[in-house]
Amino acid sequence: MGIYVKKAVWLLICKIKGIIYIPIDIVRFLYGLIRLGSKKDKLFPIVGIIPIIGNNRMEAGNIDRHYYLQDIYMAQKVMKNQPSVHYDIGSRVDGFISHLLCNRVPVTMIDIRPLPISIDGLSFIEGDATDLSQFEDSSIESLSTLHAVEHFGLSRYGDKADAFASYKAMKAVQRVIKRGGFLYFSVPISYRNGIIYNSHRVFKPTYILDQFSEMKLISFAYIHDYKVNEFLGDQAVEVIKQNHFNEYDCGMFVFEKK
Repeated sequence: MGIYVKKAVWLLICKIKGIIYIPIDIVRFLYGLIRLGSKKDKLFPIVGIIPIIGNNRMEAGNIDRHYYLQDIYMAQKVMKNQPSVHYDIGSRVDGFISHLLCNRVPVTMIDIRPLPISIDGLSFIEGDATDLSQFEDSSIESLSTLHAVEHFGLSRYGDKADAFASYKAMKAVQRVIKRGGFLYFSVPISYRNGIIYNSHRVFKPTYILDQFSEMKLISFAYIHDYKVNEFLGDQAVEVIKQNHFNEYDCGMFVFEKK
């Protein structure tokens, strides 16, 4: 529980700091408004006001230490294998999926939530990834699910509470990938399995290997402190078996169906 207590305390401190800065931010906002208004620029007059405060204390760019690095790393893995079409379950459209589309990789995305827009090169299937019943056995050559399976069955995204949802999804994914096909899979990893309700699960990497017993591990990598640590083949398996992991990191697995 240590890392989650620290995160809760950190969020509380951030909220308190934000409240403390509100009077300063309001003064700063009003000063800027008065200064601009006094110039009476005819080409760009003030036609509306939307108060946005606090951005002056933000860093240059908002980079999520897991998703940003994960999406680049896994997109490079997919593009290296050059699939004729790639299927994805629940990964980020504005990250991983967009990387593939920029490199002209056609993508079919599967999600329990609707996608209300149309994007060139992207097909969409609204469905339940815990069974993938619309797909035949051994029918897909390239499939990914990044930072998604850990949320299944926790009622977070409109799905029903199901303690076995992540297990079902992994078995369904393994079923639909054809022999010689590739799976690109990521979840939060830890030295133990567990549920942090209703946010996510964490998985022991050995558990992931056990669920994909019909597949060969090509590579394993994990993200810690904005660094990708990659291991290949037998070395990857050995690192996973040692189980020297932190309480929460991002684990990335590339499998090939035997």
